[in-house]
Amino acid sequence: DDNELIDLDMQRQEMRDLVVHQVQAFMDLNYLLRHELVASHLVHKRKDLLREIVGMLANLQRMGSMMRGVSKPPHTEDEKRIAALLPAEYQMLAVVVMLVTGFESNPPDVEDADASRKEALQIVFDPLCEWLVKTSTEEKSVPRPGQEKSPVLVLPLHRLFSLFMNALIRKQYEVKPIFQTLIGNSGPEEFSARVLSLIRHPLLLKQAVSAGLSDFTRASPKVFELWTSNWYRWITDLDINLLQFCLAATGPLHFERAAFQCLLGHDGFSKEIWEDAKARRSLEHCMMFLVQVLLERTGTGYTNRDQIRHEVLHILFAGDCSYSNIIEGVSKHGILNIEGRQDLGETPHIIAEVVREVADFRPPSGTSQG
Repeated sequence: DDNELIDLDMQRQEMRDLVVHQVQAFMDLNYLLRHELVASHLVHKRKDLLREIVGMLANLQRMGSMMRGVSKPPHTEDEKRIAALLPAEYQMLAVVVMLVTGFESNPPDVEDADASRKEALQIVFDPLCEWLVKTSTEEKSVPRPGQEKSPVLVLPLHRLFSLFMNALIRKQYEVKPIFQTLIGNSGPEEFSARVLSLIRHPLLLKQAVSAGLSDFTRASPKVFELWTSNWYRWITDLDINLLQFCLAATGPLHFERAAFQCLLGHDGFSKEIWEDAKARRSLEHCMMFLVQVLLERTGTGYTNRDQIRHEVLHILFAGDCSYSNIIEGVSKHGILNIEGRQDLGETPHIIAEVVREVADFRPPSGTSQG
């Protein structure tokens, strides 16, 4: 009713005011954390302060769906609201980067830096899990009048956790046992479910943002410019660091299946996918970013097109659909043909060439299954 809508608007305004007031706090934090010794001391020696800062990030992430959504285009009257929120989000992102600097450090007065890093990971992971559970519950509920459902655009907990994990990957740590310890050494099914929950929201977010860019442009060019400024595009982009960790934790096969399940709602392909424009668009976005995750950021050492093409084909044909049916759909609908595309950003040149060649690939005669 009208009272519920009024209450909801007031709640949103209070949250936005709170975020704006936190800008100065984040600016002060960034000034301090620019000094590596301060960042190192905070992460390794003052876990109480680290917990407070992570709590601030968690509050912003919990408020995200109230502040900004992607389910419908912004309008001109949103311009001031968006402009007011950008500084808080920018400062928040900078805090995350500075915390990673402290996480990577090895202070001489800390006896066991590895144990300290694992404790810091747990401090970030616990509120992230709470957010995932709450979001999963909300997605299954029926929205109240005036309360739209859409992916949250700013995910500081996801980013901080993934950057912490990627710091361990760069140090040649095995991240799978570390993650198993974080979730309580549960069985393989629980492990896969946790990884799936981590990658689901960033994938849905990227899908929603990419699919809605043309609508945003038509709504208001000036608001669109605010919405997609360079640094903000980096925030809303698919979190490749998070996906890289998930890939390292699960292995390529399970990771690919989980990613396709997130975007397509099922494992493998069927002929119906080529008749569904939304499903084709989802597949296209998914493929482009899986290629980037597997080949651009994982350090797997692929150096030539044949190796890259093999990996892309392995992803494409991992389902039960025959080569001929997939190729027919790819060729007919131009899936993975990125020439002239504007909304997915630039793709590294060698990957762009391979992706184009995949659409023209024909398997050896007599080969029918992927």
